[in-house]
Amino acid sequence: LLIDPNTWDPMNEKIASMDPIKWDSEEALSGSDSEEAPIGSDSEEALSGSDSEEAPIGSDSEEALSGSDSEEAPIGSDSEEALSGSDSEEALSGLYSEETSGKSINLYSASATSYAEADPSQSDPPEETLIEFDDPLYIDRIDSYQKKTGLTEAIQTGIGQLNGIPVAMGVMEFEFMGGSMGSVVGEKITRLIEYATNQSLPLIIVCASGGARMQEGSLSLMQMAKISSALYHFQTNQKLFYVSILTSPTTGG
Repeated sequence: LLIDPNTWDPMNEKIASMDPIKWDSEEALSGSDSEEAPIGSDSEEALSGSDSEEAPIGSDSEEALSGSDSEEAPIGSDSEEALSGSDSEEALSGLYSEETSGKSINLYSASATSYAEADPSQSDPPEETLIEFDDPLYIDRIDSYQKKTGLTEAIQTGIGQLNGIPVAMGVMEFEFMGGSMGSVVGEKITRLIEYATNQSLPLIIVCASGGARMQEGSLSLMQMAKISSALYHFQTNQKLFYVSILTSPTTGG
């Protein structure tokens, strides 16, 4: 697939990714702190008032509980007598005695002991191993891939001619963060489709992608709905020609 020489005109090359998650979170945190200060004071007053009002209610509940304990005392005594019977002890000791690894272990008698006393070799719990990842920031990764590939993002879009026929084309680059689709990739594809719709051009998109770009969270997931809407209008309403070329690897992660 070759574009005719000297016919390629790139589109939207100056659109670049930023770090929207970090940028939004800082403003949200600073705004929420200033706004929630008076709300906190009201909530403290409400809590202090509720404590003073609920004091007599608590006294009633304590009396109710003390009364229920006194009534249930004979019931508890019956259950203790039933458990203290010799028949129950013999049944439980026979039920919980097992023979493992050539040793007879009475689990009923050992149930009151701790795990360390039952097995002194395992007295010290295993230490947790913390694995530290030296993962660069998202904006730093974008810069490194731009220097590595010479591209601004994971897709190139533009207008050219194929055997003298004007076409709108988008070509994804898997070497740029696995061809993952973030907000910039989705915007460039959408603008390409809209331009092809307005100019009544055939559309060709060469796919090589690992799916949505996880660093941008839900923003990357929104791009598929935006692209599908523009592509539906391109194919169904305008009834224009569209070809999607799937290359390896292309996944829907």
